[in-house]
Amino acid sequence: MTAITFTRRHAGAGFVLAATTALALPGCGGDSSHHHNSADNSDNGGDGSGQPAPTLAITDDNAAAVLIQSRLALDLLPRLLVGANVFYSNTLGVQGYDDFPPCDNAEGQVQLLGDDPDQPTGLIADNCDDLSYPRNFTGRLDLDFSNADDPLSTFTGFADRIEAFDPNLRLTADGSMRLHPEDPVNYFGIAVAHQADVGMTLDVLPGDSETPVASLEFDFHDFTSRYASNVHADDSPYTTLSGSGDVTLGGLAEGRVTLTTPRELTDPNTANPLCYNDGVIKIDGAEGTSVRLDYNGIEVILSVNGAMVERGDCDDLTDWLTDRLGSSLPPYL
Repeated sequence: MTAITFTRRHAGAGFVLAATTALALPGCGGDSSHHHNSADNSDNGGDGSGQPAPTLAITDDNAAAVLIQSRLALDLLPRLLVGANVFYSNTLGVQGYDDFPPCDNAEGQVQLLGDDPDQPTGLIADNCDDLSYPRNFTGRLDLDFSNADDPLSTFTGFADRIEAFDPNLRLTADGSMRLHPEDPVNYFGIAVAHQADVGMTLDVLPGDSETPVASLEFDFHDFTSRYASNVHADDSPYTTLSGSGDVTLGGLAEGRVTLTTPRELTDPNTANPLCYNDGVIKIDGAEGTSVRLDYNGIEVILSVNGAMVERGDCDDLTDWLTDRLGSSLPPYL
């Protein structure tokens, strides 16, 4: 495997969607305040549908790489989906207003597609800044609303420069994602579930260069996941994240695994983006191998192939990963 070196960073919370909480996604009904999991989060590592078996055997030597890239995979799908839909909504909202161009930079361009100005079927963006949700977009997004219960988003070379988190990160996607709308339960927050067959590349870019110094690859196969932003009874916000399906990893870990959340991830740790307050991540590899991460309040339990290898708090988990990956630990989103 080619060696990859990343700059070590701490960017605060691992997945922030504050700018989207008041926006309705195209084809998305709204939010949910209940802790439930619409992804098929079984503990059996497979869905019985005849999908190809995992190809990556998990060992003590590669478990850290498999875990960190799988953890990133869980975040990237909703990040892409929500970011793209917010961009679509913002572009649609400023149509016809000369004082509010769709791009916040002079060189940026965006073209809406379709015959219905109230519901365009897609857009093509070129170096377009959206400063309301600080990102830069390039590429094509097509939206199919013909089935309101199962709308489809198709990405073609759709690149998202993640300005809000690290201007040296770029997420590019090719493939499709289906939204599964959820009815709103309260006014606050959003909830979105989706099924994806999409390939993504996360590039690390040096300075203003468009040539990556390192890349991580994620190829999702019939992957179902759910993200929700909610509010506790005391009005404090919390998020939940879950997923189930196969992912082929490249760059840090190499090969196909089955990624599930037997217990959905709840309340991300604002001080450490690697951790949640509750939940389970399980990655099943070839030959019956696996790595499992349990979040139980402040306690974190990490097991590789059924044997516990680390038990402590989030700092202990970070130290374990850093010891094994060193400078290869990617900048976390």
